[in-house]
Amino acid sequence: MSPYAYTASKHAIIGLTKQGATEMGRYGIRVNCVSPSSLATDITSLFFRKSRKSNPMNPEELKANWEAFYNKTANLKNHNLKTQDIAEAALYLANEESKFVSGHNIVVNGGDTIVNHDLGLYQ
Repeated sequence: MSPYAYTASKHAIIGLTKQGATEMGRYGIRVNCVSPSSLATDITSLFFRKSRKSNPMNPEELKANWEAFYNKTANLKNHNLKTQDIAEAALYLANEESKFVSGHNIVVNGGDTIVNHDLGLYQ
């Protein structure tokens, strides 16, 4: 379960994106956002290092463990989400190829939000 502030901020970004697109469209300005899935970065490693005081690991071990855990439960198999994947989504939105895309949230999560993991049907 996510903390309320985290959940509220995620929903707020999508709302702000849609409202921004509504208001700025008349000026030819596109407004979009990217919602990445959980990603093994230095920041997530720092968070998990603080939560594992009894059994500390170095940052690379933490990244590897987090990536292994996340990939085990991920919907899209045989792929590992990397920071480059998020950057490529953002570059698409900044490129002229997306010149008529506005008010959208590009979800880069390997399909995790379309699966009810509690049912265990797709693992």
